[in-house]
Amino acid sequence: MLLIRSHFRLQTGLVVSVTMAAVLPAVPSLGALPPDSASTQPSNPEPAQASADVVQAGRVFVLTGITGASRRTKHLSQMIGRYARANEERLSVEVIDWPRFDVGDTRPSMISLLEEDELNRTRARLVAERIREARRVDPDTNFFLLAKSAGGLMAILTCQSTDSSGVPLLADGTFERIVLVSVSFPEDRDVSVLHAKSKNGVFSYFSARDPVLLAAQALSGEKPAGMVGLAQNKNAKTWQLEYSKAEGLDNDGGHWGSFREQYFGLYIMPLLRPSESTIPAGWRRGE
Repeated sequence: MLLIRSHFRLQTGLVVSVTMAAVLPAVPSLGALPPDSASTQPSNPEPAQASADVVQAGRVFVLTGITGASRRTKHLSQMIGRYARANEERLSVEVIDWPRFDVGDTRPSMISLLEEDELNRTRARLVAERIREARRVDPDTNFFLLAKSAGGLMAILTCQSTDSSGVPLLADGTFERIVLVSVSFPEDRDVSVLHAKSKNGVFSYFSARDPVLLAAQALSGEKPAGMVGLAQNKNAKTWQLEYSKAEGLDNDGGHWGSFREQYFGLYIMPLLRPSESTIPAGWRRGE
């Protein structure tokens, strides 16, 4: 069973959480690599190895792009659920629809949602408070953070968030892994706070063929990390994956291409599995 949680802040200031339970059909082929890749692509080992007889629980927090929750994020949640079911793992997904939080800007523009301003910092604090509370209630579950497009900046602001006394809302090592997909913040953005909040690395997928980020570059004059990669890639906890047309999978290199079923299952989903301790081949580690 997949649990999909979304929460919204109304104009009254009340936060409403919605949980939907969906029984998803078994998909026997999911969870396994495509036939050609399974035999030809080795994995990158990580030190930690989960016990084979222990079913670990995981929780994926998804930070959406500026369009918020949509049919695409719903499909993403369902896809993660199918993979988890096929691998007999306990995995829940919470889509955090941060662009629709009521923080005094009732009709935010798309441009304003890309800015590092006080309104977005307020949104980030609400996200951090939600995750901190989830950790308090559920201290043993492995947390993962998946940030898409403008959700990348929200991930940074969330990890930077503090309470009124200046104490970080999220402890170091809150997440097992942080995964950035086609993020819109500039390539030279400092992501050190993400490294601090992630136990096992920050993973960033990028594609030079992304038309949305190409347009963003034309407007801002800055190269998005989701198009050219993170410039600060010297940290050994940084992993990057560049789109390659030669892979011949269902990813076309577009803004949502990495969320296509085959590509996602091979390269992204293993990073979100609580019992998985290997990194798919293709991800390159910083040095």
